[in-house]
Amino acid sequence: MRFLINALFISCVILLPLEVIAEEIRPDQYPVKSYKYLEFGEFNQRIKLAVDEKEAWVKSPLLVSQRFVDISKEEPGFISIIKKDNASENPTESIVTIVLEGFLDDSQRGAWYQIYLKRDPPKSCWLIKKVETAYLCWRGKKNIFKKELCP
Repeated sequence: MRFLINALFISCVILLPLEVIAEEIRPDQYPVKSYKYLEFGEFNQRIKLAVDEKEAWVKSPLLVSQRFVDISKEEPGFISIIKKDNASENPTESIVTIVLEGFLDDSQRGAWYQIYLKRDPPKSCWLIKKVETAYLCWRGKKNIFKKELCP
């Protein structure tokens, strides 16, 4: 009887699907093969208007980036946001990386954004200096972000 129980246990372990055993890589760890630049001039004008209206979101590089990308529009299954400042106290520059994955779209699976910001001390706000973006597709090479639109 004991031999039979051991044999059943071993069979169960061997029959587990490979996905259960394999290590899963998060979408924010996928490589970015290529990217393109996005226009942000009009958005910086919105920031300046928001400063005049005394809106609080313009004082945070994280909130400025989230407003630029508009995460709520896509409702992805996975969201990763990483912020890196040039100093721990009183930073003057910041880079925010946003990765979205799990779009309910038949071609585009996700998107990667890297937003470079600089603090504007006179206005006490953060302005965008540069925005890079890439796409993650359902078809073709998977798990690689690239600048080309998805087929």
